[in-house]
Amino acid sequence: MDIDNARKTDGPDKRPDFRNDITGLLPGVPIEYSGWDVYNTEAKKVDIELVKDWNASLNSLLVFAAIFAAVLTAFIIESKKLLEQDPLELIADVMIFNTNNAANGTLTPYTRPDFNPKSVDLIVNCLFFASLSVSLVAALASVVALQWVADYDAAITRGGSSPEDQAKRRQFLFAGVVSWKMGEIIAALPLLLHFSVALFFAGLAAWMWNIH
Repeated sequence: MDIDNARKTDGPDKRPDFRNDITGLLPGVPIEYSGWDVYNTEAKKVDIELVKDWNASLNSLLVFAAIFAAVLTAFIIESKKLLEQDPLELIADVMIFNTNNAANGTLTPYTRPDFNPKSVDLIVNCLFFASLSVSLVAALASVVALQWVADYDAAITRGGSSPEDQAKRRQFLFAGVVSWKMGEIIAALPLLLHFSVALFFAGLAAWMWNIH
């Protein structure tokens, strides 16, 4: 009886609310109520950094590819002339031929000689066009990868009906990213541009060597 009276006198048992204490000590910090909340919080940090790094890398790649393609196109316009006969030289040949005919008193018709570009000119143009093709492939792959990253970012931010559903959805999407080696593919795209630049310098070196 004494115990019951003591309980009635003291009132209901009040346990300390540590949640309020934590909220007061760390204002603005969300409290995870379960392991799913902890997972979602940490996964969100990882995803934000991944998407940020991927977007920055791909955007830089696209800018460089655009500038490099513009510069390379200017070189191709000039190098392509090496594959065609110079019209000024052709006009000069015709004038010399007609002058010789007039001096000799003959009426021999002019026959245009066959034009065969030098092998080094063919090599230079092949290297330049190959470089341009590789850079365009890298740019196209970067655009596709950017869309891939945007779809992944949109999918993981949709969330779910509960923290558990959200965590399972994110893990499913992230497993797909790992399975399809999305990170490795994005990391390998700059290698295409490196190869393109190497082809360009090889063609430029061959051109300069021929001029020299």
